[in-house]
Amino acid sequence: MKKQLHYISTITLAMVLFLSMQGFAQELEPGEVLPELTTEQKMNRFMVNYNLMVFSALNYAMMHGQSIEEAGRYLGEVAANTWHANVTPEFYVVAMNRNWQIFDVRTEVLEIGDGYVKARRDRLQASDEWEERHQEMYGHGLSDYKTFLRNLEIGMASELGLEISHRVEDEHVVFTISVSQ
Repeated sequence: MKKQLHYISTITLAMVLFLSMQGFAQELEPGEVLPELTTEQKMNRFMVNYNLMVFSALNYAMMHGQSIEEAGRYLGEVAANTWHANVTPEFYVVAMNRNWQIFDVRTEVLEIGDGYVKARRDRLQASDEWEERHQEMYGHGLSDYKTFLRNLEIGMASELGLEISHRVEDEHVVFTISVSQ
């Protein structure tokens, strides 16, 4: 069933992309400078492509017997290699705050101690339309998305010599990032 869903979602995506590209077909002239997107259009385009990559990675991992958690941890470990050595909990919170802002998420520092930072960020939200569309196209929705991103952070933190714990509290995710013991 999952394999069928994958094939159906892949075919659907291909058809949507093909049909949407038909609207872009036009005669081009050498030397013509194409119009640039606005910042908002660029961000919307980025999020569509980002979601495509995340959900495709989930499907790919599952096709190879991996769980969503394993896929997230793996990507987090790979991403950690782009960070500099000796990352502190404070640096981690500031850097991840920048990353989470693509989702319009606000982070608030709650407590700073010896070797740890406790903070909270807004929970990811999605409309019913977003949920339905992504379930149909990819077979995954917001719950799987959150699981993937939570485990991405676990993998990244571990690779950086840090530990992270998360818990949902009302409209927030409360997390503590600390130096591994």
